[in-house]
Amino acid sequence: MARRAIITLLQVLDRINESRRRTSSAAADLRELARWFTVLHEQDDLHRLWSTAFGLSSARHAHLSHPDPELASPSSSWREAPPVEVSPLLRSAGRTERFSRTGRVRDVTEVKAARAAQARAERAELEAAWSMLDTGGTVRLSHFGQLDHALFERLLELLGRALASPPDRSGRRRGTTTDGRIEIILKPPADAATARLETSHGIFQGPNYEIEVRTAGARRFARASGESR
Repeated sequence: MARRAIITLLQVLDRINESRRRTSSAAADLRELARWFTVLHEQDDLHRLWSTAFGLSSARHAHLSHPDPELASPSSSWREAPPVEVSPLLRSAGRTERFSRTGRVRDVTEVKAARAAQARAERAELEAAWSMLDTGGTVRLSHFGQLDHALFERLLELLGRALASPPDRSGRRRGTTTDGRIEIILKPPADAATARLETSHGIFQGPNYEIEVRTAGARRFARASGESR
């Protein structure tokens, strides 16, 4: 609306400046328009020129009628007839709303089943990966030797979580997965040995940490056995 107002204002200013520069009048403009009417010969062109010059076209809402035509007689005056509801869209866009049939609701039963099966498969794959990474005790990082790349990414995730945590008094670092089911305990190596892990995408080398990867169930079992002792 602001842009249209600015454009309208500029057009008015342009017409004011134009009127100052030329000695024209409404009578001269009408004579020029009459000359244009004499040039055109086709009826469609003449009607188009008339509509463009004066904008006296038929009302856009004249085709609207009452929901119940029997409420207003065709012979009744428009002053006495009940008003007709006019859509605001007719003024802004020159058209009325069109109500069509409601769209068909999509059956998502198969989509839900496919997503649930995919989630179960991903969960089973994740459980298998954690089970393969479970060390059963403290081992060196080089113990893994050769790993599948997906399994190696899980191991890197655990190592990153452990290295991001501060060490305790003994120098160990602990990290857990987001759900808290897998825990890793990382201890710096006593020597300067280097671990070498091979994957299908390349070779990883780094300090040969002492690590322990265990599940939450194994951790609870270890605590319970320690208390029973």
